[in-house]
Amino acid sequence: MLEWLSAIPLALWLDQAGLEDVLQIPVTWQQNTSRWVLHSDQRVNLTDQIDPYLNSWSEKSLGQSYQGLWLQSGEQVLFEHQGTTLFSGASLTKVATTLAALKEWGPYHQFTTQVAIAGQLNNGVVEGDLVIIGGSDPLLVWQEAIAIGQQLHELGITEVTGDLIITGPLWMNYETDPATVGALFYRSMNANLWSSYVENQYRSLPHKLPRPQVAIAGSIRSQELPPANLTPVLRHQSLALLDILKRLNVHSHNFLAETLAESLGGDDRIEEMAAGFAGIPSDEIYLINGSGLGVDNRMSPRASVLLLMAIQRYLQLYHLSIANVFPVVGYDGGTISDRQPPQYSIVKTGTLSTVSALVGVIFTRDRGLVWFSIMNQGWDIEGFRVQQDELLRQLAQNWGGVNAPPETLHPKTQLASSLRTLGDFSRHQILW
Repeated sequence: MLEWLSAIPLALWLDQAGLEDVLQIPVTWQQNTSRWVLHSDQRVNLTDQIDPYLNSWSEKSLGQSYQGLWLQSGEQVLFEHQGTTLFSGASLTKVATTLAALKEWGPYHQFTTQVAIAGQLNNGVVEGDLVIIGGSDPLLVWQEAIAIGQQLHELGITEVTGDLIITGPLWMNYETDPATVGALFYRSMNANLWSSYVENQYRSLPHKLPRPQVAIAGSIRSQELPPANLTPVLRHQSLALLDILKRLNVHSHNFLAETLAESLGGDDRIEEMAAGFAGIPSDEIYLINGSGLGVDNRMSPRASVLLLMAIQRYLQLYHLSIANVFPVVGYDGGTISDRQPPQYSIVKTGTLSTVSALVGVIFTRDRGLVWFSIMNQGWDIEGFRVQQDELLRQLAQNWGGVNAPPETLHPKTQLASSLRTLGDFSRHQILW
């Protein structure tokens, strides 16, 4: 994972790279636009370079009116084609969800899952029920649940005479149905019930503790509220939100996006939060969910750039950057594994059957950081992807691409290992 941009704000990067003066140009406010976007008196003439792509995209779809493009460096808009028009952005929606989640909880937030008993513990036997109280953790997977079982075993709990009770917003392995979640937890805590797949998940854990064997004699039940008179046993904290968002965006994970959106209060609240914080006009963003599934999630190319820039401004307060939450070309896989935009670009992809979109930032010698959004509507998804990458490489070449990030921003980890490693015991708090 590349986090070389995370240690020092972008303004300092520009200064150290000798690029700061590039962006010091006269600008004037554009009417009816975001407070974060200015139009320059020195507009860059990119027509000859970009028109061939617009024409080609038009041939692959229904015309130029179905294509959107926005290029911005600092406060200067370099080029735009239907930059304020609404387009289906597919998974660019996740950029809005990412911004809303960061603003709501902060980058180091952890979701809490609690374990308690309703009854007495005698010689390793819970005479009563074992209760799992969910706290909206979107990334509670096999490794995490197995680690909870191991911790219970380490505390001396080996048998439960009553039931396993599931309560609260509890999800596991990207499942939300309480009966399914309960069955998964039931299996995770008793190695005698594991399949070979679960055994492989156990072997990936960072510690070498024995396999858990917490046998539950009763049934699996779910209820809205926890039973009364519980004895708290364990508090499990999730990975840091920063790491969850990185996984979400690298793999464009719909479940993670949708469960975060649910916890945030739904699509209307995400739209309101993201637009307000990024300074986006209300008629340039419209969301129906948090993941981007469905063509009715719509935003303008300018809006998607403003969202990304707003995340950068926010994360700079923590000496972090968008490299901490979005895939970086040349370092991360996921949805960019087969893509070829300029090296070190930080991007987010969006794809549906008739949508190919890409938003991000490229690094150049002459223009510094160039923020971009390309939103194509049509059927030739692979063709759109190839030409998006080709256009960005051409622009980077024209403005002087960078061969490596500055030495002062060499990749380094910002999160402690426990906050980004599934199944790490150090995120457990013993409550008795």
